[in-house]
Amino acid sequence: MKKRIAFLFINGTHHVYHTLPTAIQAAVRYPDSHIILICGSDHNYKMIRAAIPEPIPDNLEIVGVKEPFRFKYLNYKHKQYPLPKEVFRKSLPILKKVDAIIGTSHGLGMYAKDCGLSNVKVIYQCHGCGDRAYSFDPALADFDLILVPNSLYQRRIAAVQGMQKTRIEVVGYPKTDIVKKRALKESLFNSTNKTFVYCPHWEKELTSYALWGKQLLDYFQRNPQYNLIFAPHILVKHWGHRLKYDTKLSQYRSASNILIDFKSDALVDMTYLLAADCYIGDISSQIYEFLLLQIRPAIFLNAHGVAWKGNPDYAFWECGMVIDAIEELDAACKESLRKNHFSNIQRKRIEERFSITNGKPSEIAADAIFQIIDSGIQQSCDISHGCP
Repeated sequence: MKKRIAFLFINGTHHVYHTLPTAIQAAVRYPDSHIILICGSDHNYKMIRAAIPEPIPDNLEIVGVKEPFRFKYLNYKHKQYPLPKEVFRKSLPILKKVDAIIGTSHGLGMYAKDCGLSNVKVIYQCHGCGDRAYSFDPALADFDLILVPNSLYQRRIAAVQGMQKTRIEVVGYPKTDIVKKRALKESLFNSTNKTFVYCPHWEKELTSYALWGKQLLDYFQRNPQYNLIFAPHILVKHWGHRLKYDTKLSQYRSASNILIDFKSDALVDMTYLLAADCYIGDISSQIYEFLLLQIRPAIFLNAHGVAWKGNPDYAFWECGMVIDAIEELDAACKESLRKNHFSNIQRKRIEERFSITNGKPSEIAADAIFQIIDSGIQQSCDISHGCP
C-alpha cells in the first residue's frame, strides 16, 4: 500500500529549510509514496515552491492551507504567520489519511493527541542546533521519532524524563543540503570593508536587542570602516508588537555601511552568515551555522549579566569573546579582526554538533522516517479528549 506522509510547514520561514530537504528526498528515494507538503502561509508556499528543483517529483504535492481571515486582512500586529495549532486543525482532513506527520513544532505531538490521531506516526525534526534547554523540551516525549543533528543531542534528549518510548535518530543537519551559498558581501555593500553580522535572539529576557541594539547600531554608524548586517531572528518582528520592540530604525537605514533586515528569506538561508567576517550575537544557535560555513571570529553580548561560565545552556559562548558592557564592543571588534583566538574550540564544537555521515543528512532522515513507518512500532498514546 502506498505510504502517505505529510510534512508540515506551519511555523515561520526560519523552520522551512530544516525540513524541506528531507521532504524532497522522501519523494525522490521512495517514488511509490505520496509526499504532501502542507504550507501554513502564502509566503511559505512560495518559498517552498521556489526551492524545489525542477522537475518536481510526481509523488510530491504542495498544499497551501487558506490563511485565516483575521491573519490575512486584520493582522494589525503584523504577525509573520498564522497560529500553528490553528493551521494544524484546518489540515485535519489530510492528516487523518496519512501514515506519518513530520514537523518542527515542539507542540506537534500534543496537537496530534488532542485531535485523536492515534494511528499516525508523529515525527519531530530539529530546527537548529543550539545548547539551550529549549532544544530538549519534555514535550518531545510525545513524538514517535526524533531526528537530531548529532549524538550529543541524542544523549541529552534521551535523558529527558518520559523519553524511553521514543526513538531518537542522528541524521545530521539537512538544512545544509538545500541552502544556497550564494551571498558575497560585495553584493550587499559598495565596499570590501570587513563585515559584521548581528543576529540577536527575540526572547526579551535573553536577547541583547532590547538593551543594546541601538547602541550597537550607533557604534557602526560612527565607524564606517566596518560594514554591519543587522539581521535579528525573524520572531523579533513577529512578536514586535507584543514585546514593544522598535523595528523601524529609520535613522540608520541611510548609512551606506549598515544593512537592516527584519523579514526577508536571507535571514534564514545563510546568506548573511556567509557574507560576514565576524559574528555578533547572544543566545541564537545561528552561531553554529556561521561556524559550519567557515571558522571565523565571534563576539557574544552578555547584556543581561548572565553568570554563563559552566552553564551548559551557554556552552557556545566559549566559541568567542564575551563582553559584559556595550562599551567593550570597539575593542572586541578590533581584536576579533586581528586574530581569532577561539578557532580550536570552534572546530571542536562543529565536529560535535554536526555529524559527518556517508550520505546527505536529508537522505538519512528520509530513510529513518520510512523505517519507523515500516517497523509498525507505534508509541502508545492516551487519547483522552477530542480536538478542540
